[in-house]
Formats: sequence, C-alpha cells, structure tokens
Amino acid sequence: MDKSRHYTVFHLKKDTLVKEELDLITEKYLAVTIDNKPCFETKYTPGDEDCLAAGICFTKGIVRDPREIKAIEYPANGDINTVNVCLAETKQQIQGLTTDDISMRLNQKNKSSQMDIEKRFSDDNIRLTFEDIYSSMELLNQNQELHQKTRGAHAALLFDANLDIVSFTEDVARHNAFDKAIGKALLSDRLTNVRIAILSSRINQQLLSKAISARIPVIAGISRPTAGVVDLGVKLNMTVICATKGEGFFVFCGPQRLHI
Repeated sequence: MDKSRHYTVFHLKKDTLVKEELDLITEKYLAVTIDNKPCFETKYTPGDEDCLAAGICFTKGIVRDPREIKAIEYPANGDINTVNVCLAETKQQIQGLTTDDISMRLNQKNKSSQMDIEKRFSDDNIRLTFEDIYSSMELLNQNQELHQKTRGAHAALLFDANLDIVSFTEDVARHNAFDKAIGKALLSDRLTNVRIAILSSRINQQLLSKAISARIPVIAGISRPTAGVVDLGVKLNMTVICATKGEGFFVFCGPQRLHI
C-alpha cells in the first residue's frame, strides 16, 4: 500500500489559476487485535504495522517487554486492515479482555510503577548542549521524506543517551508516529536505551503519557506544549523543550539536563 498518492490540483495565485501536481499522504483504517480479540482502532499511514501494533500495546500497558509478544501477524482471512498481536500469555489469562480491562490494567500498572518512573527520571545523567538539541531537531527534518513529499506527515525520532538514533517513523497522525517509533524500539529490544524523543508536533498530554510509559525523560516538539504537560513534567522531573520562531529553544521544565 502506497504511503502517498499523486493528484492534479489548482493553485490560486492572485488572479490566475494554475494546474500543479502534488502528492498527498494516504490514510487507512487499522484494527489492532490481541489474540484475535478486537481492542484498538486507528487511522494511520500504511507501513510499520507491526511497530504500530507493538507501540500501541506498550503505551496502553498491555506489554512491557518484547518477549511478552509471541508474534505479530495478519489474520488468516487476508484482512490487510487488521493486525493481530499474539501474547506470550495463555489464552485463558486474557480470555474476555476488553478495552475497559485494558484501561484498568494500565491504571494499575501506572500506579504501581509511579515511584519507579519518578526514580528513573531523577537518576538519569543526561546532559544536553544547545548543539545537541539543534542537531537532533535537524535530523528529524532531514529524515522526514514522507512529509517533504506530502506536507502531511508527522514524525518521531528517538535517541539514546549518546544521541545515537534508536528509531524513526512517520505517520499521518502524531500519536501513531510516536507509537510506531516506540514499537520499533521495543521490537528491536532497544526501548530501554531511549532517553530523548523529538516530535514534529506540539506535545500534548497524550504524547507525554507515551513518553512516561516508555520512561523517556527528555521530549522536544516544534511548538509550545500544553500547560498540563508542563505541570506533569515538573512533577516527574522530565525535560520538555520546544523550538522558538527565532534562534534557540524554550525549556519549560528540567533545565538541569542542559549543559551551559
């Protein structure tokens, strides 16, 4: 399935109407099932379906380790709009699993791991310079081939503490792009190495919750985050950054990770 399609459009320039050729990003429906039981639905850009499914399962609290996923597959009936995640657990353990069950399990895991999360964010020794942040955001721009082609894609770029790239993905939805990147890192068993997330969007609470779930202490976006993101970032000792229209960056919380 192509990630973009070609269209003839009309470009209005003052008093003239000119034909031009443009590429637009595609958007498809995807259902994620767990052991063939419907659990999640999303609109996404075709590609990296296994990473997206794994990322959703991780950020929803269903799995915490790649070994908890036995397989990711398409149904035997050939339905390309569905991807099935086979868990390493027995079917008896997950029989009757619903979205409400998943939310309950996520809440329980969040409560039990809250102290661990705060400890992880407090104990990291990451120190970033201006050049580190600038070069990371530049790498995001340079890798966004689908966005450069369609002007309609979001992206997520994940780094380890040495600023080595762990994963990069693009998608029509910003939350899917982040889930894909997290899922790709999870499936390669490198998610625990991730310390920095660079996103091509504003950071809202949904995106911050994914960073919290993946225990990523530094998150940067291209526009200002919401107030709730900063409040929670302060509480958890995270670093939240965004680019400014001029030179430099706004650091909303966690300035102790900056090396000046």
